[in-house]
Amino acid sequence: MPCTMSQAHNQVLALLADALPGDLPTKFPDMGTAPGFPPAAGNWARVSITDTEEGRPPPLVGQVGSRRYTTDGILIVELYTLAGDGRRASQTLGETVLTAFRGQRTAGGVWFRRPRVNHIGPDGPWWHANAIIEFQYDTIQ
Repeated sequence: MPCTMSQAHNQVLALLADALPGDLPTKFPDMGTAPGFPPAAGNWARVSITDTEEGRPPPLVGQVGSRRYTTDGILIVELYTLAGDGRRASQTLGETVLTAFRGQRTAGGVWFRRPRVNHIGPDGPWWHANAIIEFQYDTIQ
């Protein structure tokens, strides 16, 4: 089932929002930050989402308005957990993110691949890890 770029991104972010703990301060795209973000003494996350290349048409393209284009994108969830126990806490949060996307497909046909967590390491008082999920969806134009 094809969808627009906006619909695809909204569906991806909705899956993520449902998966993250409700008490985890999170900066989503297009949302302002609350005062005191990021917290000085707590875990937090920052989310980015983008398409990584132009939509690719299939080998046999149809008429304008009925052409299906496949687009790839990437979701990055930067996880910051307090140093000391940060690696273990980031692994737990990272696994929560991965579980939300593994084997899933949205109502708009967005599907996910290559979910992974890359540990960056110490970053000030936090341990930094990135959950990375590649996705793909089709649009009709």
